[in-house]
Formats: sequence, structure tokens, C-alpha cells
Amino acid sequence: IAGTTTSNDFPLSKPLQSQASSTNTGFIIKLTNDGTTILYSTYFGGVLGSTSITALATDAKGNLYLTGSTTSADFPNIGSALSQGSSGAIYASISAAGDKILYAGANFAGPTPSQGGFSTFGIGVAVDASGNAYFAYNDGASIYIGDGYLTKLDPSGKNIFTANLGSYASAFAVDPAGNLYVGLLRAQGINGPVQASIAKLDPNATFLWTN
Repeated sequence: IAGTTTSNDFPLSKPLQSQASSTNTGFIIKLTNDGTTILYSTYFGGVLGSTSITALATDAKGNLYLTGSTTSADFPNIGSALSQGSSGAIYASISAAGDKILYAGANFAGPTPSQGGFSTFGIGVAVDASGNAYFAYNDGASIYIGDGYLTKLDPSGKNIFTANLGSYASAFAVDPAGNLYVGLLRAQGINGPVQASIAKLDPNATFLWTN
């Protein structure tokens, strides 16, 4: 379970981060199969801004993958890339035991992950059978001025590619072969009607079909 909280006394167990931010702080909880015991519970995202976790996935080993958004300059491995007033679409992988961040960082507006941008936020994450992780995110405060992007990372967290989807992304999944399925929204002009579509991409983000 993950999300965002304004609580400064959130129940913690074996936390990676024990201090809350002064605004919204991301959180992660792992429970046993019957939901009766907390295996670990932690704040996540840093204390110098707001963080929200919006999507989760796991691999065959139980490692966790997450995405969302942050304005926190001390989110792991962001550093000075986050300019004042901007947000980053976060990505991270955490060990199954919750005791270690395997990798973390953020994507920003544009095709290069290190570029600064405004209102960039993650909407989906999926992992293929080889342990490659796919993070879908949008740049822009609304569908009328933004685009969707897709980043693929290898099991060590190395960027394989970042691709512009050409439309706002609304949903995301990957099949066992690594083919990608994305729900897309495209506005017809400023404040015009919105067209929804579904696209299938191969593991290299080449469009196979769109309906």
C-alpha cells in the first residue's frame, strides 16, 4: 500500500525514512498475505517538499517499484535537478524486505530525464519478466498542454530509453513478453473535446497499433 499523508505520527516499522515533511509525505506499507501484520512501514520521498506515490508494481523476487511525484529536493538522487516550483515524476525500486533502496530518481519534462520541468508526475509502473521496469508519466498541468512519456530502466536502474508518447497517458500495463499497453488522451485544441485511445508498443517503445 502506498500514497501520501499529512500525518507526523504515521505508524512506522523498520522505516527507510522516519521523518515526515512539513507538507505531504509519501508512505509505503507492506502487509502479510492476510493483512494482519505490518512487515514494514515507512515515509518515503524526503522532507524538503511534498511527495505522492501513485502506482506500485512488484517483480518475481518481491522487490517493489513505485512512481508518483515530488517537489522535494532531497528525494533520493535528484539533487539540484529539481528547480523551485517544479515537480518530478519519481521512480524507485525497494528491496522485498524494505531495508534498501535499490535505485531511485526522477524524470522531468522533455526527452532527457535530467531536464527541469513543471508539473511532471508518474501515472503507472510495470515490470517485465527480465526485471526491466517501465515508468509512465505526464508533463504538464492539464491534458491540453502536456504530453506523456515512457522510461525503461534495466534491473540496475540504468536508463534504456525515454520515449514521448505524443499524448497524455492515463493507464499503463506490460505483458510477459514486454509489450506495452497505454491508455492515451489527446485534446482537440485548447479546451476542445478529448479523444481516448489505447496503444500497443513493443519493448523498444515502437508503436504496433493504436485504437
